[in-house]
Amino acid sequence: MRHDCDRAVTCRRCALNALPRLLCAAEQDHGAGRAAGERSAGDGEFDPARGRTAQAARGRPLLRPRCCRLPDRALPRLPRRARGWTVATGEDLEADDLLGTYAKLEAAVGGRALLLTGDRDMYQCASEDVTVLYVRTGGKSGGAEEVGPAEVRERYGIDPELVPDFIALRGDPSDGLPGAKGVGPKTAAELLREHGSLEAILDNAIRERRPALRGALIEGKEDLLIFKDIATLRDAKVKRPKDRATDWHGAAEAARARGMKKLAERLEANAD
Repeated sequence: MRHDCDRAVTCRRCALNALPRLLCAAEQDHGAGRAAGERSAGDGEFDPARGRTAQAARGRPLLRPRCCRLPDRALPRLPRRARGWTVATGEDLEADDLLGTYAKLEAAVGGRALLLTGDRDMYQCASEDVTVLYVRTGGKSGGAEEVGPAEVRERYGIDPELVPDFIALRGDPSDGLPGAKGVGPKTAAELLREHGSLEAILDNAIRERRPALRGALIEGKEDLLIFKDIATLRDAKVKRPKDRATDWHGAAEAARARGMKKLAERLEANAD
């Protein structure tokens, strides 16, 4: 199947094929009671409008490229609803915002959530009740790994709630965020451990002893605050979905009806 945006089609197709294996493994490890979410990479409806608005107001170009919007006929969303999953969209929200909100709602009623994503921005959601099932793409590693508060501290040297601050300072090429000039992950974590937040770092930038770093923080203050705003998840106005098991048979029937025979076989296998 081809489309003007081959990457978006590939991302969705790969997600459809990978989800049965990943979720089945997660259910075996944690039990079916945990909620799992999916972020459809390359879907234009999750364009970061919040960042675009802030940047446009300052006459800046978009920091993140937008993938073209895929028409439903390019790759139907059939297996998701057919599986009994909730499908949610938002014109002014990213998928990450929706996933983060659903996880928060689940935790609020004593539940636990698994967030299936390939975006490390979601590390900010990691808690005792929320685990990020991070999907690694490309290379030979593949698969997915669970990321909780301990893993975030091990990787970044900070607590999960400081991930947006960390991203703003270090930058994130995948999202088009350059970060502070000359600041890498080690320095970003060091500054956050010392000051506690990006705002506190910037307030104390004039006292920074390293001239190059001091200049980067002072000159980049406005942009760094915008970067943090873009990296911070927003609460979506949604309700917690009802608890329900994945309908693997229903998903298999929907896939088979559209000629996706191999996918249907994998879905049926998970139902056994």
